[in-house]
Amino acid sequence: MAHIVLGIGYESTERQAVRNQWKCYNVDFQFVDTTEDAVHALQQEDFICVTVCSQYLSIGQLEILRNIKPVPIVVLSPESPVTKRAEYFQRGAAEFIVSVNRLEIEKMNGHDAVQNYLDNAEKSEDPLTILTINELYFCLEHRTVEVQGQSIDLTGKEFDIFTLLITHPKRVYTFEMIMDLVWGEEYSQFTRKTLINHMSSLRRKLRVSPDAPNYIVNLHGVGYKFVPDAK
Repeated sequence: MAHIVLGIGYESTERQAVRNQWKCYNVDFQFVDTTEDAVHALQQEDFICVTVCSQYLSIGQLEILRNIKPVPIVVLSPESPVTKRAEYFQRGAAEFIVSVNRLEIEKMNGHDAVQNYLDNAEKSEDPLTILTINELYFCLEHRTVEVQGQSIDLTGKEFDIFTLLITHPKRVYTFEMIMDLVWGEEYSQFTRKTLINHMSSLRRKLRVSPDAPNYIVNLHGVGYKFVPDAK
């Protein structure tokens, strides 16, 4: 019996290619077009994972899906080719395996990692939320970020800021909004310079190479926004 993945937002013209990509893992897809359709599907059937082909799924929509059923969610960039998205799903599958040591997982190739996840899916008690945009990889629960395969060491506040921006792509956040949402009640104890220093460090860390995109855009005198299609 095939394992079933719920796919959201895939173009009808690419669905068969996605199915073909995963036949070797005994995985099949059920596709829906909207979050509302996904909620209905999650209420009716069991899935090993939810993959979302979108750059604009908000954290609110992710929470809606997460509250229906605790399954792993991987958000994939629609601009990436099918093979690249499959690669990210494979990496995500390795992240989901809670019964295997992380170092052992890293030794596996893509196929072994996926198969191991499928074999142990019922043991997973802490499904994760993973966002992938081109060569950017973000795991909300594990608080990990990678760019072009390189792990990015973020401080706690840097990760919190990045979480706010990446889960609300293209939305502009003023300095005051970020300070209030990230620092909370401690907001009044810090100045705008504190945020600027954190943002400068965060943006520098994400630029792992000269050709790495500037995902975070500084709107001078206003604030910042995350741009998923940055060049």
